[in-house]
Amino acid sequence: MSQVWYKDAPWASSDVMGLSKMTPVPKDMAEAVEIVFSEMTGEQKNHLKKFRKDDLINEHFGFSLWVRNLLDHWVPPTTEREYPAHPDDISGEITEIIWTKLQDSK
Repeated sequence: MSQVWYKDAPWASSDVMGLSKMTPVPKDMAEAVEIVFSEMTGEQKNHLKKFRKDDLINEHFGFSLWVRNLLDHWVPPTTEREYPAHPDDISGEITEIIWTKLQDSK
């Protein structure tokens, strides 16, 4: 699948960027996935569903960027012993979880 340029991506318009409203702060990864999934448009779901799993990295500056912005660069809470996660890694995990959910719904 060819990479979609940002300006042509389904989430590039201001009405779907998720920045004009307050998004709840998730308690954990499962809640973060549900928030993102509930905010996705049908066009976003169809777009992401078409990717092969190995090509999801191509969405780092597309869908995963939208996830980072939507969740305000959220990372799950950690204990003192755990090294904090990075928003890039978390958005990648969320992207993969949602992709799997979309594949299972075919």
